[in-house]
Amino acid sequence: MKKLVFIEANTSGSGMLAFEKARQLNIEPIFFTNNPTRYKGLQEKHVQTVICNTNSLDELQNKILPYLEGNDLLGITTTSEFYIYTIARLNEYFHLEGNSSFTISNVRNKAKMRELLNNYDFLYCPDFFVIEDEEDLTSIKNELKLPCIVKPVDDSGSSLVLKCNSYGEICQHIKHIKSSPYNSRGQKKDSSILIEEFIEGEEYSIECLSYKMQHHIIGITKKIVDNEPYFVEVGHYFPAQLENWTKQLIEQSIIQILNLIEWQFGPSHIEFKIKAKKLCIIEFNGRLAGGMIPEIIKYATSLDLLQEQIKIVCGVPPTPEVKVKQVAAIRHLAPQKSGKICLSFPERGLQNIAAVKIFIKNDIFIPKATNAYGRIGYLIATGSNYQEVKTKLDEGEKALKICIKENAF
Repeated sequence: MKKLVFIEANTSGSGMLAFEKARQLNIEPIFFTNNPTRYKGLQEKHVQTVICNTNSLDELQNKILPYLEGNDLLGITTTSEFYIYTIARLNEYFHLEGNSSFTISNVRNKAKMRELLNNYDFLYCPDFFVIEDEEDLTSIKNELKLPCIVKPVDDSGSSLVLKCNSYGEICQHIKHIKSSPYNSRGQKKDSSILIEEFIEGEEYSIECLSYKMQHHIIGITKKIVDNEPYFVEVGHYFPAQLENWTKQLIEQSIIQILNLIEWQFGPSHIEFKIKAKKLCIIEFNGRLAGGMIPEIIKYATSLDLLQEQIKIVCGVPPTPEVKVKQVAAIRHLAPQKSGKICLSFPERGLQNIAAVKIFIKNDIFIPKATNAYGRIGYLIATGSNYQEVKTKLDEGEKALKICIKENAF
């Protein structure tokens, strides 16, 4: 049987689903990880797992080499933002098709992407500064406009992204970012910090698939963001309701961006707002969307994005026929305060919910969600229109009777 190597995965659910998709294509998944306990449900997948230092390129090269024997290895991929640069380097080393490491190094660095897209009139480019330390911050103090967004240049899942309303908050948050030189995967973080203009307005994302520079736009997702001053994505609706001119503007701009950065292969998940009738990129992610967005797209269209990603890695052009059959949405359960969790699964009240998942157990202390990793579960619903779907999600969340008791230890 042909094999496909996965280097780590995301932790929001779709990473584990990818193994099933590979098997459906008669491909054996091989999973490389430095910590299998990170992934809920991994044991149930019965996937051949290689435990090694996935942050070491040399070790990965040596561990993967035996799988090239017999010409059975179709490709190397990941569903984790943190490992797309590693994948690019491995593809170059083993002479496999994929995006160049140069392109990926730009995509993985939010400051580089800001600088790269700053000179194009078809985009709205927010004011921004890239700093290394407090001395740099002092030098731009009089140029800062409040509120502003402060974030590391190479993290993921809205981790350490903060809306700051004062210079003091900026200083404090920079110290917080600098307090840990490593990300959640044990990788050395870039020392740069991005400070950028806060853009008001609704936020969206667009999902694309590319193969040899041929780009397929899958659709646009409406995002619901909460828990200010943090930016926790608590909901997604697909497809987004947009006027025709807005949709055309978005799609034309996205194709231009993909060509500009020479994005050749695989999925891309691009977050944006509309400002002054132009596209304002919030973040470019060189991977499938997290937060189970691929699943709600599947509910809405029957298109399986994970399977399409695997096909691309294996050298098969994608066939994304997008026919929207219904509206689908997800409601992420993101605690708005810290405390002891109490919830119940009712016998009734969830009959209109397409899927429900809770990640935690009752009677444990949970912190307030400040990024995607703080979410404790989700509900998915479908329907003929936005209001119907929202009503189903509201009723489902109410039926769960989630209670958080503060100061309960």
